[in-house]
Amino acid sequence: MLAPSLALVILLILSASLCLFFAVFAYTRSGKPGAQTFTLLTLACAIWCLGYALEIYTGDLSAKLFWAAVQYIGIVSVPTMWLAFSAEYAGYEPFLKNRNRNITLLMIIPVITVGLVFTNRYHNLIWEEFQLVEFAKFSLIQVLSYGSWFNVNAAYSYILLLIGSIMLIRKLFRGRRTTYTWQIIFIVLGVLVPWASNALFLTGLSPFGLIDPSPFAFTLTAFFLALGVFWFGLLDVVPIARQAVLDRLESAVVVLDPELRIVELNPAAREMLNIHDRGYFGQAAGELLQNYPQLLQTLKQDDPRQMQIALEIQSDTRTTEMREYDFSYSHVQSAKDTDARIGSIMVFHDITELRRTARQLEYANEKLEANVQARTAELASVNQELESERHSLAKRVDDRTLELANVNSQLQSALLAKDQFLANMGHELRTPLNAILGMSESLDADIYGKLNPDQRNSVNMIYQSGSALLDLINVILDITRSDTRELEIFPDEFIVDDICKAALQVISEPAKEKSIRIKYSPAAEITSIYADEQRLRQMLLILLNNAVKFTPPNGRIGLKTSLNRDTSEIHFMVGDTGPGIPFEDQKRLFQPFIQLDAGLDRKHDGSGLGLALVKRLAELHQGRVTLQSVPGKGSQFTITLPARYDTTISTTPLDTTNSLIHTTRPITSHVSTNSIP
Repeated sequence: MLAPSLALVILLILSASLCLFFAVFAYTRSGKPGAQTFTLLTLACAIWCLGYALEIYTGDLSAKLFWAAVQYIGIVSVPTMWLAFSAEYAGYEPFLKNRNRNITLLMIIPVITVGLVFTNRYHNLIWEEFQLVEFAKFSLIQVLSYGSWFNVNAAYSYILLLIGSIMLIRKLFRGRRTTYTWQIIFIVLGVLVPWASNALFLTGLSPFGLIDPSPFAFTLTAFFLALGVFWFGLLDVVPIARQAVLDRLESAVVVLDPELRIVELNPAAREMLNIHDRGYFGQAAGELLQNYPQLLQTLKQDDPRQMQIALEIQSDTRTTEMREYDFSYSHVQSAKDTDARIGSIMVFHDITELRRTARQLEYANEKLEANVQARTAELASVNQELESERHSLAKRVDDRTLELANVNSQLQSALLAKDQFLANMGHELRTPLNAILGMSESLDADIYGKLNPDQRNSVNMIYQSGSALLDLINVILDITRSDTRELEIFPDEFIVDDICKAALQVISEPAKEKSIRIKYSPAAEITSIYADEQRLRQMLLILLNNAVKFTPPNGRIGLKTSLNRDTSEIHFMVGDTGPGIPFEDQKRLFQPFIQLDAGLDRKHDGSGLGLALVKRLAELHQGRVTLQSVPGKGSQFTITLPARYDTTISTTPLDTTNSLIHTTRPITSHVSTNSIP
């Protein structure tokens, strides 16, 4: 014969095993509403059972107190999980909207209670007085008085149990007597029985004395849960989920039992049949549908079918309207016995608007088809006209193309003739001009005898005029070569400072004559550049000569260099304090033969080719030239060149004897670096 303590331990372990079994069973259905909280609920019950079994089995007081504390992990979790499970099972929306947050808040007091239980010896808020007593040949802990927090937790637990039970009971009385009603009854009984027995034990009214009858109650709980799981399909279908599906269907659904009595009408069906009370439950379907012969015929034949029907529906205002439906009638078979029929379902899907729209679309389609045919004929006629016009236009285009080809050929010939003429004229003109310039230099050097002042002035005028004419011829030839892509540069590495000082030396004398101050600001980090030295000097001289030309007496001009390390580019900036250039004229400034002061009374001479040549030479160096100018304050031209020229560019060699400014005669002048525009 088993000892009493061992019998109790075995009974508790059996109860815990059943709870663990139901926890695993619910976990495998975790996708269903309520399954997760039901799993936690049964796990809490199992912890309670196992903790109590180990408390009885151990002998000394400290071990019993430890396992009594372990029990509380399950004891305090059961009420919270019970309330959460009840809310999900009954479909309590305010709780479900923030389910995880609400469960976390509900667990605050249980977590505090568990902490206080394990630390009770320091504060006695759970058990104030207790002792170890012998009862029926085994020892038990007898609590003589409970602490203040024990009463708080007990009241809190019973409140949660009460609220959860009320949710299920309200669901029981609001619903109809179906399988789900028995589910709720057995769930409530299964959970309330152990708590009722626990309440009797705590109040000292238990007929078992010092033995907590909770294990027996847990065994009964396992029995009720087994009935709910295996007999009534607990967790297979949650009532609120089924009800929510039916209520949210737009189609009207009528559910019948095997005797063709009304079991359920969803809101759409009640609206279709104009029913506003619950008196239809259990009513014969033939009585409810007596005004619809087609439906009565379906019930009489009792064969599954699907068809389209038209029903005369009466509204609340006593008006009737003919509505069209997709109607289906089917039988529902038992899951356990496929030959056993457990009911029938009628489904009415309103297609009135769909059919009306379909008829309207059909009419519109016929009308559209007629319009398309008429339009097609019209377009065919237009297409014929367009085709005729296309052929005529194609002929005119061909004729015009041939005409333009002839004109283009003539222009090409004219352009070649012009280039040849300019080249020939350049060579023909430069030969006598060079002779004139050479003879002028000889006369000025007194080789043929000493000249008087008037004669020397005349020789200088001849030399200057010849030089200006030769410069103009050279620029025209350079512009022509750039148009025909014959202009080429010959890059090499040279010192930047040398080329800048040489250019400034050339314009120092004309600047001195106008009392113009010159400032040179070289960049210390710039030493050399890889470019065409002759062409860079030519570009700087064009800009510096223009600066001297347009700067009024006592003005200032400057040359400044800078290095952009990010782009590896060198900037040559030539500034002046001249009259400036209006914004609307700046776009035309780099076009050949364009002079802003082009009237007969213009103040400054020039051909209008210098800036155009600077732009083309800068582009040949893979660079650019830019302008910043403010009318009345002056202008600044900036030549931007890469620090190292890309040698892959190849053009026809350039006559390097050509230069814009001739410096045959040595000119010396001091260049100041103390002033800049």
